[in-house]
Amino acid sequence: MLYQVVADNLETLYGAIDDGALSFKLGKHARKELEAYFACA
Repeated sequence: MLYQVVADNLETLYGAIDDGALSFKLGKHARKELEAYFACA
């Protein structure tokens, strides 16, 4: 269930990070790894 929530909202997370709504940055490598993880399912 948690997997599906994160998978469904990954683009929202990216947007919030890019807009500065969250106080941390997610590097390109971390994004690539996240996308690869969710692509495996």
